[in-house]
Amino acid sequence: MKNSSFLIIFSVLAILGAAAIVVFSFSLFSYIDAKSSLDGFLSAADHINESVKYSEHLHENKKPVIGSSTDYSEYLYSIEEEGVAFLSELDFWNDSMLNALAGEFLGNTHGDEMKLISEVIISSEAEQPLSAELAPSYLSFDIPLILNDFFSADSLYKLTYRRNSIIIYGCNEETDVRDTAFDLSRAYGEYFVKYYFRLSGTSDDTWQKYYRLRAKNYDQVITDMSRYDGSETNKKWCLIEIAANDYVFFMGSPSTKEVYAFYDSTWKPEIYRNNNDKLDNPYYLECRNATPHSNVAMPLPNEVIGLADYFFHFVGQVAPEYTEVESLGTLNLKMEKPGINQHYFTWDQPYTGDGICYTLIGYDTDDNAVVMVATNFRQHETGSAQLGKYSGRQYRDIQEDKKINFYYEEGAQMKFRISITFPDGTVVLSDPIIITY
Repeated sequence: MKNSSFLIIFSVLAILGAAAIVVFSFSLFSYIDAKSSLDGFLSAADHINESVKYSEHLHENKKPVIGSSTDYSEYLYSIEEEGVAFLSELDFWNDSMLNALAGEFLGNTHGDEMKLISEVIISSEAEQPLSAELAPSYLSFDIPLILNDFFSADSLYKLTYRRNSIIIYGCNEETDVRDTAFDLSRAYGEYFVKYYFRLSGTSDDTWQKYYRLRAKNYDQVITDMSRYDGSETNKKWCLIEIAANDYVFFMGSPSTKEVYAFYDSTWKPEIYRNNNDKLDNPYYLECRNATPHSNVAMPLPNEVIGLADYFFHFVGQVAPEYTEVESLGTLNLKMEKPGINQHYFTWDQPYTGDGICYTLIGYDTDDNAVVMVATNFRQHETGSAQLGKYSGRQYRDIQEDKKINFYYEEGAQMKFRISITFPDGTVVLSDPIIITY
């Protein structure tokens, strides 16, 4: 009888306990649902805490970030677009420039993960080892625990999780918003791949699907960031850096997709003679056709089967289709020296459709792009370009400068490749040839 009474009492207590848990859960989650201003942050909190913390493997955050504060008084200019604060420490980067920056930033393909970016900061500091960095910040919410007679009226549940800030360095008064496009997209790409791909900056990344798709056949790839030494060559083999550059290729803002025309040393003198100041034609500029990726020893992203689909499925979009191109070899790329410090290149151009362009690019021996020689839009079966000093008596009165006079000391080596860019965004690089000066 005593046992029966005990079982009855125990059963009643169990039922009451279960009911209390249900009521507590219902009350708490009802309250969370009511906190719609969080915009889904709570459901992603554990995920972002796990993934974003690995930013610290790459960079030490040198500037304090705002966190949950909305006091932007320390900045000269501030605007907010789609929940992201755009902040400036420089006079030149006023509200108008920040609005253009916001358009560039929000032009990166994104999904709900954008909600966990808190601010983009134009810093007054000179350019750091990286032009832009991803830095963690913290947000904290106090959620009342609503359950009558179970908790005291002032009981709170404190939820803390990380959001991200993107800091851009080296933005002087001559910087155009488009000049920040690649840095901005790469910084967002770093955040994107950590959020979705679960890259940790440790050897555990070899178990991730992205690694299997992209890097498993390359012994040079660095997954453990303790091996990262900060050098340009070392950096380009970091898995997270490769992934961030893949993001730019597939999903970067419209400015990162632009094709730029470079003029060789047979065209530049005429440009300067005509005082065409509006035509800025540097030897180096990040753009789709000249710098499609930081690592050109690996296949470009559009050449890796399944990689585009993997990126786009996270945001519920269908990946673009890219032109299938057979192996190019060197495109019969050849170089002759018609004069001192002059280099004349010729190559085959097998694709002659509208909108296809060929760009001759010079790399150092570590595959770092250092000079864009010429872009050829002419629809011919062969292409040509000249690199080096211009010649001819008619050019003697033109001041020689680094934009015209480019050559290496005797014995130096460079690699040259041809980049073919198609209207659908496909980019293909030829095999390199090595030139000894």
